Amino acid sequence: MDTERTSDYLIVFVEVVATDGPISQQRKEALQQIAVDAGFKTRDLAFVTAFEDRQGDPAAGGCLCWP
Repeated sequence: MDTERTSDYLIVFVEVVATDGPISQQRKEALQQIAVDAGFKTRDLAFVTAFEDRQGDPAAGGCLCWP
């Protein structure tokens, strides 16, 4: 995957973890596909999992963690 950004924007998907857990690889791929279908490049996407506390662990690779 090409990670060098070439645009002036960054599309950020934030999943707030309350009961279902962090962004899974399957969920991340589904969100990527929605964005690609809308004309965005994967290099202009970011994924954040927000946890209630610091005990969480992001499941999908390439996701940022926000405790």
